[in-house]
Amino acid sequence: MRRRPPVHPTPRRAASADAARRASSPPPPDAHLVRRAQPAAAVPLLGAAAIVLATLVAYAPLHRAGFIWDDDAYLTENHLVQRTDGLARIWFTTETPQYYPLTFTTFWLEHKLWGLNPLGYHSVNVLLHAINALLLWRVARRVGLPAPWFIAAAFALHPANVESVAWITERKNTLSGLFFFLGIDCYLSYLALRRARSYLAALGSLLVGLLSKTTTSMLAPILLFVTWYRQQGLRRRDLLALAPFFALGAAGGLWTAYLERVKVGAVGAGFEEPLWARAVLFAPRAFCFYAGKIAWPHPIQFVYGRWSHEPLQAAMFIPLLIVLLIVTAALLAARRGVRAPLAILGCCAALVFPASTLLSVYAFRYSFVADHFQYLASAAFVALFALLAHWAGGQVVRLAGGPAGAQAPRYVACSLGGAALLACGLLTARATLKYESAQTLWETTLRQNDNAWIAMVNLGNIYTRQERFDDAEKLYRRAQAYPLGRELASACLGRLLVHKGEFAAGTEIISRAAAERGGVPALPGASTAPAMQPTTRALARPGDAFLRLGQTHVQAGKTAEAIRAFETALRTDPGQPRYRVALGTALLDARRAAEAVEHFKFVCDVSPADVAALNGYVRSLTESGQFSAAIGAARAGLAAVDDAALRTRLVFLLAAAPEDGLRDGAQAARLAREGLQRQPGNLALLDALAAALAETGSFSEAAELADRAAEALQAGGAAGAANEVRARAARYRTGEAHRLPAGG
Repeated sequence: MRRRPPVHPTPRRAASADAARRASSPPPPDAHLVRRAQPAAAVPLLGAAAIVLATLVAYAPLHRAGFIWDDDAYLTENHLVQRTDGLARIWFTTETPQYYPLTFTTFWLEHKLWGLNPLGYHSVNVLLHAINALLLWRVARRVGLPAPWFIAAAFALHPANVESVAWITERKNTLSGLFFFLGIDCYLSYLALRRARSYLAALGSLLVGLLSKTTTSMLAPILLFVTWYRQQGLRRRDLLALAPFFALGAAGGLWTAYLERVKVGAVGAGFEEPLWARAVLFAPRAFCFYAGKIAWPHPIQFVYGRWSHEPLQAAMFIPLLIVLLIVTAALLAARRGVRAPLAILGCCAALVFPASTLLSVYAFRYSFVADHFQYLASAAFVALFALLAHWAGGQVVRLAGGPAGAQAPRYVACSLGGAALLACGLLTARATLKYESAQTLWETTLRQNDNAWIAMVNLGNIYTRQERFDDAEKLYRRAQAYPLGRELASACLGRLLVHKGEFAAGTEIISRAAAERGGVPALPGASTAPAMQPTTRALARPGDAFLRLGQTHVQAGKTAEAIRAFETALRTDPGQPRYRVALGTALLDARRAAEAVEHFKFVCDVSPADVAALNGYVRSLTESGQFSAAIGAARAGLAAVDDAALRTRLVFLLAAAPEDGLRDGAQAARLAREGLQRQPGNLALLDALAAALAETGSFSEAAELADRAAEALQAGGAAGAANEVRARAARYRTGEAHRLPAGG
């Protein structure tokens, strides 16, 4: 019996056609410069374990690191992250400092796991960075770059990335990097097999990455260069396939640029440099800076010196000439068929572009360059230098008489590469030490850059809280010498002098700053970002100086003067919520509650979860005798944000409103007990619960709770509040419930 010949499965037509074309096409002219592209296989386990272990060791000092600059706005004082109902507002509002909802979602989830323990957030950042290095290794292998493991290890250990990993706020870098590298890997699979699922996975990675940080928009040009290199050119179908990536990336980039201007405040002082200077002088200099920082990572600073185009000097054009020479050399090589240098150089330029000074980023007020700007670009620069080193080694061997295209001896390359990685790891471990605390960070920054005025102001604020007033005053006065830092430094100095009892001198300093700022046109839009604090952001709006002046008057007990200052601030920007909340609070202090209502209501309409505005709105309605409206506002506010102070106001209104139809003692008691379950030591809620129990007729229990609250207040030094609670307890003992005054 004859055996049936074996039947081989017929490959899919598209895949077999692509494979046949690749098999019949000649090797690229730069085949001697790069490795053979590897298939989509898992990276070796031992090499992956080595990268992860080295990363964990290099970043081990972070176990002692805490929260620093901007971590308050992003995490520790961000009520959206800390509230159980904040997740929806993270996604469907722009109340976060920047609209990166996936990044803030990770903070929201982690806050539910380990609260405000910084170790958890640092650990996640380090793990994300290690995973990104493994993905980079996989991508480098598939593209065919030389020394792919070394590229990944250098990216993992390079000290230029410490700022992105050790700074909790920069979770947006490590998280977006994950989806960036995943997107490249998925698109490489699409180029190899032309499967729709790989294409959709790459497009989905871009979308998710944009929700982490919009620098992921540069995935589109990266895929363009990768496609051009892998396929030795671009076809019409390649451009059509990449069109959605460019459209999605452009939309994300434009949205972020808009928010940077109208919300974060990247306009006005610090952003007046002419376009020609940014394009001709600063952008090439930034490119050379980042490339140089990868080649020689010393010194690593948190705030680098800020550039200026005045006075104009011939040396300022040197970076432009260097860039032109590099691009010319890469283009000439590409014309000879050596495409790899131009492809990688294009990736470097694309990834540097978002921070190339051509766009306005708020951090440019302090410096035009920062290490966290080049997190993704560092991978491309490392790959570029690895390619150049590989080529140089081959040239050395050729000149020494070896065969053309041969590599340098393996042991020499391994020794030099190992020494470079060891040096990077040691520098990284050293660079992480300054993130131990905000004070350590700013003191280190000033030692490295004595012109960093933002470090002077923030360190002065820390010294002020430590009551090191003389040291703080010296730093504020130093910062006043810098035009961009003068306003913020003057505000902080003035408030310090008032705190020390030098009211006239402090007020005069702030008034002068306010007068200088008063002539500036109002900025577009309104900001509700909690990041606009003296400790985290410079004064960015025309009315901010008047806001600080009014706060100084409040501190000194001069309510009328404070109201005038807040009104002046509000005239510069009627839509600014901070000005309205400050003015409304001052009007309440002046017993002008009816006038305060409109200001708090305006803010609540714009931002229904603004805790300060909600409390002020309910208080102003109560004090103006509008009890029904106050109860309605308190209920609506409590549905938006579970704030203990707002809950206390609602309990008192339900327990002690002068109108019989508004009181509901049982509901008030239930609300108070719910709040005390979350915060057992909240004395205001305990006092409110006593009022609610008295309304229900449980006078003896109400008196007992009021006495407990009074004793705790007395022990805490709040004698006035303790006396008020004791007076209510005495009425409870006589069978009399607490009532709010009819006029509020």
